[in-house]
Formats: sequence, structure tokens, C-alpha cells
Amino acid sequence: QGIGYDIWAETKNGTMEMATGSGKTRVGLMAAHECLQSNPNAAIYIVVPTETLRDDDWPSEMIEAGYEYMITHPGVTRICYASLHKERPISDVDLLICDEVHHLTPLSAKFLVAGDWKVHSVLGLTATLPQIDLIYGLDNDKRLMLDELCPSVFKVPIEVCVELELVSDFDIY
Repeated sequence: QGIGYDIWAETKNGTMEMATGSGKTRVGLMAAHECLQSNPNAAIYIVVPTETLRDDDWPSEMIEAGYEYMITHPGVTRICYASLHKERPISDVDLLICDEVHHLTPLSAKFLVAGDWKVHSVLGLTATLPQIDLIYGLDNDKRLMLDELCPSVFKVPIEVCVELELVSDFDIY
């Protein structure tokens, strides 16, 4: 987590590719906490694909990590991808955390480029970044969009996460 965070922090723009259960949310919380420590009035958006992640999982992780102040902090907005294109921040956005960034669509990505505000830094989090497919091209447009907006800057394959005991060994049947 710490190494990946440090790599992302060099440019404050990019995606962390990490296996499920290896600490992606913790990296996001570290970034949000650091941002709020630097600027208590920072505007931070945490974008997720589901209401459960927005209302239950992220707040639970905030409490578990000792960052419960973020749950009610006026500068921290938790929002679903489906609503992001309708959002109109009242100021520039200091940090946009895209949990499960592979759910970012061209419509929701307009938040980064089409408003009267500027998004200063982007942290993408995913275990499943779309791959370029030279034969069928199924996810090529999405991958190219993600590479432009928040390119992969750190990757930890599942095998390494198991070896480091960040996630439990598993079998697929």
C-alpha cells in the first residue's frame, strides 16, 4: 500500500491496480487524509459503482482506518458513477478517487473535463483494469480513456498479493 501510494503521490494522477482485498480503499483513504491535512477545506470526491459501497463500505473503512472524521467532513463527497455527470461542484476538486475505476464511462468522465471547475488530482482504484484487445477491441475505447485520464502507475498481481499474505490463497472451481 505504502509503496503504491508513494508512486501515485509523485504525480497525484493515476490508477492503482491491486487485487481485491489487498488495500485499495486504504490507499484512497491515505490520499484523502493527506489532502485534508494539507488543506482542511479541500474538495474530495469518492466515486463508487454502488450505493452499498457509498453508504456502507467506505464509511466502515473510514472508521476502521481511524479516519471517521471523513464521514461527515463537508469537503468529502461520496457519490455513485451514475450521478457523477450531474454533479456541479462549487469549487475546484482537489482529489477525485475513482473506486473500481473500470466503471468510469465517457458520460461520467465529463466531470473531469467539462465543467467550470478543475480536477487537480485523480486516484483510480481497480483490480480489473480493461485490457487492450487487438483482435476484438471490446474494451479498447475504455482503456484508452482511462490511460488518458488516470493511467496505471502501480500494479500488484494477485500472485504477489497471496505471496505477501495481503489476501488469502484461493482456488477457482
